[in-house]
Amino acid sequence: MAIETAGVQVGSLAPDFTLAGPGGQVTLSDYREKQSVVLYFMREFTCKLSRKNVAQLKQMYGTLRSQNTAVLVIAGGSRAEAEQLATTMQVPFPVLADIDRKVYHSYGLEKVLSFWQRSGSIVVDKQGRVSYLHPTTIPARLDEAALMRTL
Repeated sequence: MAIETAGVQVGSLAPDFTLAGPGGQVTLSDYREKQSVVLYFMREFTCKLSRKNVAQLKQMYGTLRSQNTAVLVIAGGSRAEAEQLATTMQVPFPVLADIDRKVYHSYGLEKVLSFWQRSGSIVVDKQGRVSYLHPTTIPARLDEAALMRTL
């Protein structure tokens, strides 16, 4: 049985997007046929629980790269906030700003009760399909085993 949100489900084509990154524009479809991609949607750049997950992805990054997998971290906010987080946490992957949260909406990560931003981890395979989807209202520790099984 597929896991679903209002925006995507396991097996569906991942919505494409382009967001400003540290070295220019980052487009999800640029990874197609080349690498799988772990998308991590933070609640906010300042969310301590989300930051713990970014730190966890940083620790996993070598293993993910050995599986030919890229990581993109996305949060609602400004490009300056994204750069500050990337610099502060010294992450080796792009941190992207989804200022108007259009990418969040396309993945079904809507706010709950109008103020709790949902976060989530999603794996997009080389064919551009969602192969893992874990949306959440309160970010818990990433399920490394589930992510790695998906890859």
